[in-house]
This record gives sequence, structure tokens and C-alpha cells, in this order.
Amino acid sequence: FGDYNLKRIAQWNPPVVHNLEPWDEEIIGMVESELRKTKVEPNNFEFYEKANNEVCITGLINQGSDSVLAIPTAITIGNNVKTVTEIAAGAFGNNMIGINSQNDSASTYSSVSSGVEGIRTVIIPDGVRKIGNGAFKGMSNLETVTFRNTKETIEFGTDVFAYCSSLQSITLPGSPTEIPAGMFKDCVSLESMPTSALSLRKIGAAAFSGCSNMYFATLPYNITEIGEMAFFGGKGGALLLVPSAIEKIGDGAFANLTDTTSFVLTDQNHNFMVDNGTLYNKSGTEIVQYPKGREATTFTANKKNSSGSTNTVTSIRPYAFYGCENLTSVNISGVEKVGEYAFANACNLEDITALGLKDVSYEAFSGTQWFEDEWNNEANNSQIILSTCLLLYTDTEKDVMELS
Repeated sequence: FGDYNLKRIAQWNPPVVHNLEPWDEEIIGMVESELRKTKVEPNNFEFYEKANNEVCITGLINQGSDSVLAIPTAITIGNNVKTVTEIAAGAFGNNMIGINSQNDSASTYSSVSSGVEGIRTVIIPDGVRKIGNGAFKGMSNLETVTFRNTKETIEFGTDVFAYCSSLQSITLPGSPTEIPAGMFKDCVSLESMPTSALSLRKIGAAAFSGCSNMYFATLPYNITEIGEMAFFGGKGGALLLVPSAIEKIGDGAFANLTDTTSFVLTDQNHNFMVDNGTLYNKSGTEIVQYPKGREATTFTANKKNSSGSTNTVTSIRPYAFYGCENLTSVNISGVEKVGEYAFANACNLEDITALGLKDVSYEAFSGTQWFEDEWNNEANNSQIILSTCLLLYTDTEKDVMELS
């Protein structure tokens, strides 16, 4: 076809709009890598050539029984030596892990791609400046990652080390400004933050979600944004210091932290406040997060606060009381809206007072003793009501309709 005919075809066939799903970018990246990669033995790595005598590593041909994966500094092609500057999306990981799964337990996911199961150590060479989405995702036996150049900052994609359940030791190089979404999700052996750089400004959604052994009492001082579920299910610290520069905290970012008994704001903050260890928005009208580790068995939303005035809480964020097993009784009278999973799995919660409640989101009280008792109470006539909100209606045992 000539240029004219190509233009006419384009006019006859308008572009099809497709709304990308969250995993589409990863799948497209995997397909692109497959199309572009080259196999050259005995280099032992799959790669494709880039401009400026650079190459991108896209996979491994044969690791054998070696437990150390040392990414090469350069690849020789004929008489040309080309520097390795990038590791592609999914190069050594399994980017299908976690897609469309209803269970977030790492043990339920399929094993990583064949050939890297025995790798325990990964060494990243000096020249690498970019590591793509899920590059090492799901390498369940990986324990240590070493960066040869500790001063240069690397651009990381999402989920780079997600589901690396044995990962214990890693320090991010250079001066990172962001830890992308899901980067260390479900790294259950990770015990500390991989960076304390003052350059860090953002921690992405679920970046450390499921890191059940990770202890942290402070966060880098200049952080301004923490994504939703960023630290969900970690340890935290008994007194968790929230950076004074923080501007945005996503839903569930500090939910289910087993060791945290109180939140502390280090300095005056324009967006949040802490009262009696609980994190609120600045005006005190919204509960952002209640500390799971607190031993108190009761909580009242609207009462006199530490400054002597009465709280005016009208909403409770999603996951705000998630997994707070010590609570047996709460009084949330005056609260109008309760977010999804707000009290979910607070398993010993059996007494709820909620005058004036208008809006209850999905599964807000699931897994509580109160919900269980209401479910089993025949006098409720097959429905669960809290204040003026219908939480559950059952027509028959097999026909359940949940209302949000």
C-alpha cells in the first residue's frame, strides 16, 4: 500500500477503544519482550539490543544448579561488547502470579518460571539503571539481592520482588524517590525497610502488604504519600512515627499492624492529627486508622478528646479497625458512614452502638462476633440491621443478598 491507501484504511477503520485492566500492561510487556529477545549462547541470557551499545536482559537460558544469579555487566555479540543497562519485565519472575486470584496468600500462587527455582542470591551489575515490572516476582527461594553500584539510583517497575517469600536482605541503591506499587508484596521474610533515604517521597499501593515480619517504628522523614494497603499486615512499631511531611495516606495503609499500639505525629502536620494514639484527618471528623496492637477493649468515637473538646467523627475509613482483636465493644454513635472492611476480622467485637448511622460499606463488620451473633439470631427474621442500615438480607439459606 502507498501512504495514501494507508491513510484511507485508517479513516475507514476508526481505532477501537479498550479500557486496560490492571494486568494488561504486564502482559503486553511480556509479549513485547518475547518478540524482541535474542538468544546468544554461551552468554546464557536472553536479551535484546538497544541503542548506544546497550542491551536489555529478558530471561535466562539455563541456570543449572547454581544458586547465585549474577546478571552480566556486558554481553558480547560478535566483536561488539554491549553494556547491560536494563532487566525487562518478567525476566526471571512470573508475572501471572496474583492475577485474578481471590486469595492473597503467597502460598496459593503457581511456582515461578522453570529454571530459577534454586536461585538464592541475585547480583545486579553496575550499569543497570532500570528493572521492569515483576522482574523477579515469585522467586520463592530468593534470599539476598546485591547491587554492585550502591550510589546510582535505579528505576524500578511495580511488583519487582513481590511474592519473594524468602527474601531477607536487600538495600535499594542511590537516592530513590519512590517505592512502586507491590514492589515487596508478601515478602514475608523481610524484616526491615530496604531504604532510609531522605530522598524517598512516595510508597506505592501494597508496596509492603503482607510483609508480616517487617518491623518499622519510623519512616523516611520526607515522605509525602503512602498508598492504600502499603504496609497492611506488617509489624510496624509499638509507637509508629508518622512523618510530618505526609500529605496523603491511602485506605488501609497502616491496617493490621500487629505491634503498633499508638500512632505519633512527629511535628505539626497540616493534613492529619493523632488523639489518644488513633490517627484522624486534620479536622478530626474521620478515623483514618486505629492501632491494632492497642490492648483497650472498648472504643468510643465521639467523646472528649485530649484537648478537652468533643470529637465530631462522622466517618470511618476502610480497614480502620481491621483485625483489632482486643476490641469487644464500640460506640460509633454520630458516625454516619463506615467504609468497607472497617471492622472486619475484629473477631471479639460483640457489642456495637451506632445511633445515626446512614451508610455501611461492603463487609464492614464481617468476621466480628457481633455479626456472627446477629446471623444466628432467629429473632432477626433473616436480616441484619444496624441503626437504619440493612447489612444483610436472606431470602433463603442459598439466596443471600448483601447490600452496600
